[in-house]
Amino acid sequence: MESKIYNFLKKCKFLEEDIMYLIRDGRKSSIHLADTRIISTYIPIKAFLDYFNSNTFIIINKGIAVNVAFISKIENSIYTMCDGAEFKGRSRTPGQHKKNTEKLIQNAVSAKSISERIPELFSVLDKSPIAFAVIELLFDEEGHGVDFVFRYCNDSMLLLEGRTSEEILNKSFYEVFKDSNRKWLVSYADVALNGTRKVISYYVGQTDRKILAYCYQPFEGFCACSLIEVNSIIKENEIL
Repeated sequence: MESKIYNFLKKCKFLEEDIMYLIRDGRKSSIHLADTRIISTYIPIKAFLDYFNSNTFIIINKGIAVNVAFISKIENSIYTMCDGAEFKGRSRTPGQHKKNTEKLIQNAVSAKSISERIPELFSVLDKSPIAFAVIELLFDEEGHGVDFVFRYCNDSMLLLEGRTSEEILNKSFYEVFKDSNRKWLVSYADVALNGTRKVISYYVGQTDRKILAYCYQPFEGFCACSLIEVNSIIKENEIL
């Protein structure tokens, strides 16, 4: 079984720390990953946990195991994950809940922040032909969203914008795109905070290159975008 799991992880290109939670549904296990992929397999959840043999996961109920690093809170036996998913935990004594909460706090202190992990979590998209980026909403002292910072850009995104990773990564959105309309902040903030999905269109500089950005919330406070140049789609259709 160990070799089977090893080959499975290698084939699907993810690691233990990339798993947010595992759910047993009938005869299959659904593996929910931080990069939003959901992979189904007949391999039992217990086999994965035995293979990893670590304190990464908590079995909160029959058929549900969650990664401590992606738990945002535990309240009244409800485990809330970073992606908004909620799971009802089995009835436990106050002492058991306290132990799980302490484990959550300890992990939060020792683990990398989501911001730091974004590049590795989305590395599977590095060579994707579709431009892709993840931006994080920044707040002022009063808790208002004021700017975005790029936390991930794949090679296609850099090519689309004609920039290097040094010019974009960990830079302010409005520092990179100085002429951008501030109203974009509202749209991206809505996605990052409320989990809405939006399609935002814009033109590159003063050119007629129209871009469509398909946006969703990978984690609270973040907005992920797949970008497609409309003109290139039209040209490809003309060739076909």
